[in-house]
Amino acid sequence: MALSSSPSDVLPIQSVASTKAMTQDVASSTTLKENDGGGFYGRRIIRIITQKGFYSGFAVAAVLAMGVLYLVSNAESSLSSASAFQQQQQAGGGGYVSTGTISGAIFTGDPYRNYGGKRVFRKGWEKRVGKTSIDWDGIQSKLKYYKKKNNKNVHQPHLACRKWAVVTTIFAPSEALIDIANLQDWCMVVVGDTKTAKDWRSAEPKLKDNDSLFFLSIEEQDEWLKLPGEIGKFFQRIPYKHFARKNIGFLYAILRGADMAYDFDDDNYLNKDKATGQLLPLVPTSANNENEVPNVRFIDIKTKSFNHHPLMGATIDGSWARGFPMELIQDSATHGTVASSGNVLPMEKVGVIQYCADNNPDIDAIHRLTKPLPMNFAGEAESSSILVPANVYAPYNAQATLHTGPALFATLLPVSVPSRVTDIWRGFFAQCLFKDIDLSLVFAPPRITQYRNVHNILGDMESEKDLYYKSNKLVEYLSEGFRSDEPSLPARMEELWISLYERGYIEETDVELVQLWLGTLVQIGRVSLSVIKELV
Repeated sequence: MALSSSPSDVLPIQSVASTKAMTQDVASSTTLKENDGGGFYGRRIIRIITQKGFYSGFAVAAVLAMGVLYLVSNAESSLSSASAFQQQQQAGGGGYVSTGTISGAIFTGDPYRNYGGKRVFRKGWEKRVGKTSIDWDGIQSKLKYYKKKNNKNVHQPHLACRKWAVVTTIFAPSEALIDIANLQDWCMVVVGDTKTAKDWRSAEPKLKDNDSLFFLSIEEQDEWLKLPGEIGKFFQRIPYKHFARKNIGFLYAILRGADMAYDFDDDNYLNKDKATGQLLPLVPTSANNENEVPNVRFIDIKTKSFNHHPLMGATIDGSWARGFPMELIQDSATHGTVASSGNVLPMEKVGVIQYCADNNPDIDAIHRLTKPLPMNFAGEAESSSILVPANVYAPYNAQATLHTGPALFATLLPVSVPSRVTDIWRGFFAQCLFKDIDLSLVFAPPRITQYRNVHNILGDMESEKDLYYKSNKLVEYLSEGFRSDEPSLPARMEELWISLYERGYIEETDVELVQLWLGTLVQIGRVSLSVIKELV
């Protein structure tokens, strides 16, 4: 996730020396305390890198081993903390079971608690939700108030945009953000947080007079808390200082008539056409037909997890995306094989298009500690998009991702998990529902270059623990375990999130969040009430 926004703050290509220096800075961080497992393994990692060289074979193997030991150490220390661990064992282990050895505990993905809250979308919900009053005129009035305050009166309901870019930031506008804000036929909503400057928009000359940009300061967002019905309650559930504040932007765009959303971070730069020097279009459709995606590869794959990096031409061998199951990173069967090329895919069948990103793409902390950068992918001249088959799962993120109109219901980010987990969980949850409504995930060649903002890599590793421990079990459950006979999309989505709470992937606050989200979308007519096909 973006932590800064100026390309001058980062090196496009990290040298070995700069990597050593950055890693030494990490070791001196106050997050690595002298007496904890993370500090011990962190210091061992630094010592090996410094003595052996970052990319030596011994160093890579040792760093990977130390990284795994660091994770196990943290799992053991957190799970064996006396009363907390005993309570988890009594409740079914908190989803974890001991291996009976010094290796610690493993996550099972089995249900260990029951959801005791209300089920909004149980049988007959259409009539009940339909009767819930919603002050739509008041909401529209509130939206007009924002426009008068921020940007004259240029964006009344009859002038609503259909294509929206959504981003949250605490930093000054980056050039990446400014480029997207100035794209023709696109609007952008920027969601501020507690650290975002109040004059974020007005302080940047390139954005000051942009009629298609809408900045929601934290003060204005607080006004939304007072709105009646599900919308006000929904905003009350979004935590401050969390990446999931982006949910506010998604709902704002939907309320303003979005038929497509570009979900991105402010350190992901849209590439330019080498011939014309103009920014590439955000939607990879045919030049003559915006309703289709050309040159798509269909694949054969026998596994339920798909590692798209090899087929997309990643320049680092053995690479994987953040969120890909750790147990499978050396399983070549997850790479798939090309069954056919040059296919045309109707946009109505596409739910999400995830762009690969060059230079410093979205990979996890273990990848960053064990493999070099930069890493690039094959361009459009050498490669083409890939359609992920139904009921096969691949992690997609919130950094350079297009969501089509039928898939906007699935943009909701969970709030009870860390920011390094929330977008990956969202993507897996969404793919489980996409197969029921004939939508697909597509990976596209890079139109994006990421100059990643400064991160604490060991801090990232700590917040990514759910991805390392739980992703494989989550994919197994979504692809083979979850079954529902609910006939409507809202009811099935609610049932899915409840089942994920009962298995320890999310907390109850996210069940309440998805109920409010769906209630709002139903009331404004932005989610289907029709019967969806039965699971097969």
